[in-house]
Amino acid sequence: EAMRVYRQAVPIIRDGMSRQYGERGRSWRHPSGWQGIVRTSDDGRSALVVLHCFAKPPAGPIDRTGFEAAGGGFAEYVRVMDWIVNAGTVRIPHNVSFEQACFVEPVNTCMKGIECLRLQAGESVLVIGQGPIGIMLATLAQRAGADVTTSDLYRERLTISATFGLRNSVDASRDDVVQRVREQTDGRGADVAILAVNGNNLIRTAMDSVRPGGRVLLFAQTARGEATIDPAAICVDEKTLLGSYSASVELQDQSVRLVMDREIELDRLISHRFPLSRCLEGLNLAAHPKPDSMKIVIQPGSSWEGI
Repeated sequence: EAMRVYRQAVPIIRDGMSRQYGERGRSWRHPSGWQGIVRTSDDGRSALVVLHCFAKPPAGPIDRTGFEAAGGGFAEYVRVMDWIVNAGTVRIPHNVSFEQACFVEPVNTCMKGIECLRLQAGESVLVIGQGPIGIMLATLAQRAGADVTTSDLYRERLTISATFGLRNSVDASRDDVVQRVREQTDGRGADVAILAVNGNNLIRTAMDSVRPGGRVLLFAQTARGEATIDPAAICVDEKTLLGSYSASVELQDQSVRLVMDREIELDRLISHRFPLSRCLEGLNLAAHPKPDSMKIVIQPGSSWEGI
């Protein structure tokens, strides 16, 4: 079953790609969600390992909003539009592993979220959730000059985030996050709250954590549904509720530099690795994360691991 649902490689790279990136080149292609790895296999056939695909054609200037998943994560063949290949394909340096390079897309999405907040140096930012995405968001906010506080129900995740320099944390299993944030901000509340945990039950917590006029970014609320909020917090308190989803072609170069230059050692966020024969076990862990599980990697075979 595992072999059926996930193909190790697909020989679909055309001559144009071979000429542009070299017969034995390793390429990363992503803009606004599409990403994969190009490498020539040992038998000389060009191949593509597809990770996932989002598709949306440009209308005039490239639209960075509202991208929806188009499938492709486990497809044998994926049709990719030319503007995606041209605008988002970069070469993976030979001293960069596939595992490090695969963070180009998630870092891009996090950069887009941070950009939409228009953070100012010295602003206080609460990041709720310290999974891999929460750690990336918090790290990028800190790099932007913000005073970052993190929170999570699992101390294991707060311990991991501390190794990325995120040491001001709240253990949500023991402390009231809103109260702790207010104590740290002289009762005012944070300037910004970022919700990096899926589900809607913490939206109210994020809203209550920020000061009047503050901003709240929803980053993990991808399932459509209903949520309970205090409308007066938006109308009377003038709090701004924002959302960010998918990546931006305009941030591609910046994301590539950060990842490929190892400005952040993102591959340290990988907690579990599974061979192809155990891919369903890996997918199950990703769908039901444990306190110590972060990024999950399925490695089809040593010749494709890039490490």
